[in-house]
Amino acid sequence: RVAGVFTQITRKLDRNNQRIAFATLEDEGASVETAIFAETYARYRELVAKDSVVLVVGQAQTNREEINIRANAIYDLAQVPRLLARQLHLEILAGALTDEDLLPIRDLLTEYPGEIEVYIHLKLTGGGATLLAGTAYLVAPDEELQKRLEELVGEGNAYFTPAPDMDYTGQNAGQNRP
Repeated sequence: RVAGVFTQITRKLDRNNQRIAFATLEDEGASVETAIFAETYARYRELVAKDSVVLVVGQAQTNREEINIRANAIYDLAQVPRLLARQLHLEILAGALTDEDLLPIRDLLTEYPGEIEVYIHLKLTGGGATLLAGTAYLVAPDEELQKRLEELVGEGNAYFTPAPDMDYTGQNAGQNRP
């Protein structure tokens, strides 16, 4: 997995007359050539563009003294945290909200059904408590949901995270990864 910016892209047709691309992926310190074959190109073609900031998932291959990447997947780097989200956290100052203030939060959570657990962190004087919302409040990792929740609980107080036992690829830590 390599993150960076596509700085050069060469598009070609393969022997089956399908579109492929070869791209230079750069970060602050290095660059790597990336081969994007037909199936991957077809699936992620909108991200195969000069100046796209991406995460490339694939296999490293050595060619002479160079390391190249054969891309299997390409993700918009800005979307990676949302794509890996497994938990939604809401930080709420317990004394600042009434029961009536909590109803719009409840209603909003039910508007975005999904599989993401919701953790409510109540900040109390001298401590706090964390509650896991029930399965009726599992949500989808939606940017609009996050924005609307922040309108209710304050900017920066609604955020998605990977599960604690997940690595940055979105898989359980320690398991084989693609």
